[in-house]
Amino acid sequence: MSEATPLADPGQEDVVAFLGDPATHGAPVETISTHGAHVFLAGDRAWKLKRAVRYPYLDFSTISLRERLSKAEVAVNRRTAPSLYLGARAIRRQPAGGLGFGGDGEAVDWVIEMRRFPQEALFDRLAERGALDGGLMDDLADVVAGFHADAERAPAGWPDRMGWIVEDNIAG
Repeated sequence: MSEATPLADPGQEDVVAFLGDPATHGAPVETISTHGAHVFLAGDRAWKLKRAVRYPYLDFSTISLRERLSKAEVAVNRRTAPSLYLGARAIRRQPAGGLGFGGDGEAVDWVIEMRRFPQEALFDRLAERGALDGGLMDDLADVVAGFHADAERAPAGWPDRMGWIVEDNIAG
């Protein structure tokens, strides 16, 4: 798989530290990191920070891209999980120099605020417990099929351009 570019915004380390600090949330924090995001689970909230990376198939390398794509992710996911996706929020530089969610200071990054759900409700955990039954899978398949049937169509030629993504993933 192609390597990500280094952090495009050096200030993101401060944002990761801010979101990972229990004092920010008044609760212990569990962090889950992927190639494209860090998710901070604290109290009844989950905060998703898109990592400042660029791959051939995604670009989160600037604050403006992370703002736009965070807002787009919320809009898309509210269609199927409106009670989970609460919004995209700016993390701002506060007058005293620290970071915070409020105020009028400069936006240094963007996060997706979500309502946290029990990790035991994840499908892999349900499967491990033998609780992922056929009815639930059928219901999910129906929802996903309906979602795709109603989705906006990709521009002409898009399927032909997908080959390089597939090849890159296979190579990885």
